[in-house]
Amino acid sequence: MKLNKYSIVLLVFLSTILLVITAYQLYRTKESHHPLTCRAWLTQVKDNISINVLLRFMFRDGYGTVSMNGHKIYQNGSTSVISRMVYFNFRQDGDFYLLTSKNIVKFPDDNVDEEWVGNYFPAFYLKKEKDLYINILNQGDNNIIFIDPIPLLVCKTVLFGQ
Repeated sequence: MKLNKYSIVLLVFLSTILLVITAYQLYRTKESHHPLTCRAWLTQVKDNISINVLLRFMFRDGYGTVSMNGHKIYQNGSTSVISRMVYFNFRQDGDFYLLTSKNIVKFPDDNVDEEWVGNYFPAFYLKKEKDLYINILNQGDNNIIFIDPIPLLVCKTVLFGQ
């Protein structure tokens, strides 16, 4: 089968368009799976007890982690330690995220009572297969805000791996 000059030009043109569309789709897929890593300090005071916890979130390709490291400080000055890692899966729809905890690892120095933790944090941070629905909005200047349905955290983005 012989191809005439016009058929070859048409074939090259259509191939170029297909290549451009494929490259654009690959670029969009890569951008949508760009990792998000951020840190936030959470400080709360309730019943004369204060907590100071550093939360480090990492989202990447449908999986994520949040590490929790901090202290529960009693009015008399004594402290307890919270130190754990939550592994989760997530689904994203625009700015809305559904996180589902898959594993909770308590480190040896974590000595806070689980019931007490449940008064400050959702079950997602305590048990497997618990959901957390959040809205994550970019605020500029490397800040993002977590909303559920009220603002919960302002998280400072960091370079991946920090």
